[in-house]
Amino acid sequence: MRLNKKMIFAFIFFSCSLIIFTPDRVQAVNGLDPNFKQVKTANSPTVYYLDHTRGFKKAYVNAEAFLSYGNKWGDIKIISQADLDKWPEVQLAKEKDNPAVYYLKSGKKVLIESARDFSNLGFKWEDVVNLSKTDLEQYASSTYEDVKLAVYELIDYELVKTKVNSAVYYIKNKIKTPIKSGEDFIKLGFKWDDINVVEEDDLDDLVSGNYEDVGLDVGLEQSQGEAIVSLDPNSPEGGSNLPLATSNNLLAIFDLKSEVGQVKISSLGFNLKGLFSDKILADIYLSYNNKIDLGITPAVNGKDISFNFKDNPVIINPGETKKIYFWADLNDCPACSNYSLQVSMDQASNIVSDSKISGNFPVTGGSFKLVNAIDVLGQAKIEELTVGEASRQAIIGESEQVLGKFKISEISGNEDILIKNLTVKMQGTALPSSLFSLTLKNEKKKIVAQANSIDEDRQVLFELNNYKIAKKSGEIFTLSASLSDGDGRSLDPKLVKANIVGASNNFGLKVSHSSLEENVGIVRKNLGVISNKLVANKKVFTEKTGSIIGIFEIRNGNQEIYIDNLDLSLVKSSGAVNLNKEVYAVDYNTGKVIGQVSGQALSAGKVTMDLADKILKPKNNLILAFVTMMPTESQDGQTYQLVLNKVNHRTADNIFLSNGIDIKGEIFKVALSRISIYPNNDYLGKIYSKGQTKIVVASFYLESSAGDDIEITGLSIDKGSAGSSLVYDNGFANMKVYIGSKSIATVAQPDKSAFSFEGFSYKLRAGKRIEVKVYVDTIKDLKIDKTNLQITGLVARGYSLGMNSEVSGLNTASQVISFAEVKAQIAAVTAGGVKKDKKDNNAASFKITNNGGEALKLDYLTINSSANLFSNGGGYSNLRIVEASNGKTISSKISKPVAGSNKIKLNSYVLEPARELIINIYIDAGAAVSVGSSEVYLSNLEASGKTSKVKAVVSGLPTAEMTVTVTED
Repeated sequence: MRLNKKMIFAFIFFSCSLIIFTPDRVQAVNGLDPNFKQVKTANSPTVYYLDHTRGFKKAYVNAEAFLSYGNKWGDIKIISQADLDKWPEVQLAKEKDNPAVYYLKSGKKVLIESARDFSNLGFKWEDVVNLSKTDLEQYASSTYEDVKLAVYELIDYELVKTKVNSAVYYIKNKIKTPIKSGEDFIKLGFKWDDINVVEEDDLDDLVSGNYEDVGLDVGLEQSQGEAIVSLDPNSPEGGSNLPLATSNNLLAIFDLKSEVGQVKISSLGFNLKGLFSDKILADIYLSYNNKIDLGITPAVNGKDISFNFKDNPVIINPGETKKIYFWADLNDCPACSNYSLQVSMDQASNIVSDSKISGNFPVTGGSFKLVNAIDVLGQAKIEELTVGEASRQAIIGESEQVLGKFKISEISGNEDILIKNLTVKMQGTALPSSLFSLTLKNEKKKIVAQANSIDEDRQVLFELNNYKIAKKSGEIFTLSASLSDGDGRSLDPKLVKANIVGASNNFGLKVSHSSLEENVGIVRKNLGVISNKLVANKKVFTEKTGSIIGIFEIRNGNQEIYIDNLDLSLVKSSGAVNLNKEVYAVDYNTGKVIGQVSGQALSAGKVTMDLADKILKPKNNLILAFVTMMPTESQDGQTYQLVLNKVNHRTADNIFLSNGIDIKGEIFKVALSRISIYPNNDYLGKIYSKGQTKIVVASFYLESSAGDDIEITGLSIDKGSAGSSLVYDNGFANMKVYIGSKSIATVAQPDKSAFSFEGFSYKLRAGKRIEVKVYVDTIKDLKIDKTNLQITGLVARGYSLGMNSEVSGLNTASQVISFAEVKAQIAAVTAGGVKKDKKDNNAASFKITNNGGEALKLDYLTINSSANLFSNGGGYSNLRIVEASNGKTISSKISKPVAGSNKIKLNSYVLEPARELIINIYIDAGAAVSVGSSEVYLSNLEASGKTSKVKAVVSGLPTAEMTVTVTED
């Protein structure tokens, strides 16, 4: 007979003949309809969520929490208080994208401060549920003490074992004493349920001892216990038909109750009765009331069956009743009609125990008539399939790792089949404790069953709740799980038991099974980490400035992880001084600081830098730059090398992993960059006109030394040796500062002599120079005649290394800039004369003087005359201006001048500073002009600075009137 662990289902009896019926389609949890998810009682306003998959309830703190999931008030069902009390309350919760875990109690939440606290409090990671952020925020924050959470240390426990070792230790006075055998454990009065699982490192800290050291005595006399055997009231009554070729048939339930003391049973014997052949018995097995096979192969002697519990005896505590279920799988037997089957415990001697056994013997179960029903029952077939070459590797820390595939088919065509549950044995070298979140998915990738852990016999039970497979069809199921440990180990999952019933008859069906030997290797893949060059970008110094002593890129795989902390160390060259400022871990691409550690501690040895819950999405990378202010004592040529020793992180399933990297960063070599400031001598003696705009009022050269490029991020200027301030009140506006072609500042109305500019970044290449220019606008009434500036401060650092640059030439003044007025003076010189019917008459002479500081461009002159002098209607033509010194015409010609006033263009004649221009007014006179005298004067001169284009201020207007006499020829 096979040694398999059985998952037992409710037994349906026949009466008189084979009954055809339809079973329940869904297995209810705690007796409630699975559709009842939002519930309350009639006498309380509190609404609960019921999780039918995991079997817990969670109260909503208020309406906001309830509505945060999209629930509706109409979804709430009313149930009894008794039904609600069957559901345990959820205790552990977190947000989906936040690793922080909280303990919930009475509307309060307490942050579990560390993974060690979580373990010491006896919590399990698989019990943590995800809540919405809104829901979790409704809980009031509290403390360990307030909700009576006691974090025990190892010495607070009495019985302990580690996760990876079966040895049990007794703890007393900080001494650990191994319990030598199961027999000693029982004699000492210990209970298996009292054993606590602890960390191996904690146990190693205790001193080893023996029984005598801690006062243990296995020779103590114990009073004899007593147990009573009876048939359980819920044991099948019998008298029904039992089909052959079926499985999971419950024949009887026996109660073993301890009346006195603790009872230890090492063997149970049963007697089979009825008219039958032992060939019909495919398997016989026992279970407790959890209906899971105890996994003990019986000894069969005819119709006498005995089960020996060996080193794992049945322990019945005082007053406790242990229920023993007796099950049978039956073979097909066409010639076995009208056979019967019954099980009995005939006498007390059937039970081997250290206690007295009594009862109303024989204790006999019901009798069942065996019938053939092969023509109406379905038949199930299970085939183990290959997971494929690509899936023969399960990665620690990554969720949903494929471990196995199974095809389940109905092959008879008699009826559809319903899968109640499946038992998978995790064969291989992997430890059961390393697997969690086990799931079964159908071909549509929908989860049809899940489990959180594996039992001590390496078996896991999947409840499929009557999953239907149509007759003459099949479906493939994929088994997957998450792994927390087991690098180098392997798994070969075997589907050892299938609790499958016919949809029409509801009897357990015999299952044919074909297996496949295929191991899935367990591997641990470290995060990918590389060292990058020590080069800054535009973001890295957003929050912290200094030198970059290391850049590492962490490359994530296919899972979301939470990076908790990093182990770092530092290698220095001989003579290099210790770091004396904080070292910051900065997100290279955002500049956000996510961790820090003392530079002194890092210089002294390995340190752990905690990170602020840095979440790294699948396939994403994180580049970390480590920034610090280098000591002022640092010398050229000294070197520092940062080493990333470990990356410690958690997975989304809260698996803690440590990646030993020991990767060395690029060597940081101290190379003090230098920058020099010089005035631009091209501006020596530069003069501007008052009122001129966009003028360069100061110019400097910044020159860098060879070596590292330099980043300039700050500049300060002040008035120079000329002592004049470029302020708005003096007539300056729109100050603009440029480094090269990059504008770094604009001040519309400068109100002080000193300015500091920051918030910009300019990269000056090593061995290059760049010009710094300051532009301003001026007004005509500028109050100063000279000015210059000086650079009083420069914030610069090595672009790659981040060390502050050495600056020379601060407070060096720019070349002095002078400001001159744009002006002219005009005056009458002498009167001429005009003759009738004569050309080229010199009517009058005037003098224009450039008494400003800039060459003038003469544009227009307005000539005024009285009566009809110069009027074309009076006989005059061709009015023009002639330079007296050379007789050249310097204006346009007005062929038909008008009476009174004529504006004539001077053709942009240029008059240098301190120079005079004598002009003559020429006119042609015809025969019709009138003889007599008239007055001539100049009323306006339009001129501007040749370079500045500033409009000139002209004095002497209007000029004195000159009397012009017209005579006969």
